[in-house]
Amino acid sequence: MRFRESIYKYLVGDKEQFRKEGKRFFRREGEELYEKYEKKNYKNAKFLCLILLVLMALILLKGILPGSNVYYNQDGSLAALERSDERYKLKVVIGDDSKDTELQFVQEDDEESSNNILKDDDYYLRRLVSDIESNEGSQVRLPNQLENGKRITWYEQKDNSAFLVFAVFLLVLVFLYKSRFADLKKYKKKSEQELVRALPNFLNMLILIWKSGNSFEDATKKAIKSLEKGDDYFSRNMTSCLENVNQLGGNIIAEINNFALDTNIKDFTRITNIMVENQFKGAFLLDKIEAERELMWMKRKKDAEEEGKKAETKLVIPMAMLLLVLILVTAMPAFMGN
Repeated sequence: MRFRESIYKYLVGDKEQFRKEGKRFFRREGEELYEKYEKKNYKNAKFLCLILLVLMALILLKGILPGSNVYYNQDGSLAALERSDERYKLKVVIGDDSKDTELQFVQEDDEESSNNILKDDDYYLRRLVSDIESNEGSQVRLPNQLENGKRITWYEQKDNSAFLVFAVFLLVLVFLYKSRFADLKKYKKKSEQELVRALPNFLNMLILIWKSGNSFEDATKKAIKSLEKGDDYFSRNMTSCLENVNQLGGNIIAEINNFALDTNIKDFTRITNIMVENQFKGAFLLDKIEAERELMWMKRKKDAEEEGKKAETKLVIPMAMLLLVLILVTAMPAFMGN
């Protein structure tokens, strides 16, 4: 039972590992997100196992694994073959030399003209294989010498397809394990970006409401209330903070500070710490909040410029490929004319 649970955790994901990856970041969404990604990982694991079973079935059907239509000598060399439609991959040792060949039984002789042909070992081997393929017996014994008198030994070529399938399966298994929380990390990064983008607007709204004659705490609640229709990470969790205060009581500033500590985003944590430490200092706090607002707007502008530069960099390769195609199309008639 423990082994089964361990395999399940390996393929699907461990709840404790999820909490470690999440670091309290997702708060109320955490349990729902875990169930979502658990189901997704479980479907991927089942799909992977299904692919493995199909590949193994194909291997068995195609006879990649050792079959029962070959007969061996005591030294491991081939003695005889069962007549069948199967294509045999063989290795022939002629003296100190070895050659790979294929053999498939046919109904009619495939005669080859021997006029003006260099009669080397390859020629005699081809004739011998042709004779074997034309043999109509149900079991064909493999000869031990060529027409030129040279002794030969037959071996079955080892096919490593089964091992390649297992190797690919193990690589996919490792990839599946490594990518269990990849989507979750992307979602977390997206949520962080949403918070950083929304923070300057929130501070701007807070300052406007505060300057209109409200207390700092009331202004904060009204600013959060304006986010109720928002569906981004910041709006959902700020609204959740307000709901907690309304239902359980407490200080809204302290609740926002707890949220900031859970996100572990430096800018957000710095701003909430300033709010907690100076919430009763009036004009002094207002100056601080306005300074933070300007700083966040500058950072948002800088981030937008960096995103623009990244977008330009991503377009370089497609543009270079289009330029190359244009050069080829332009130059091709000249080359063809010559």
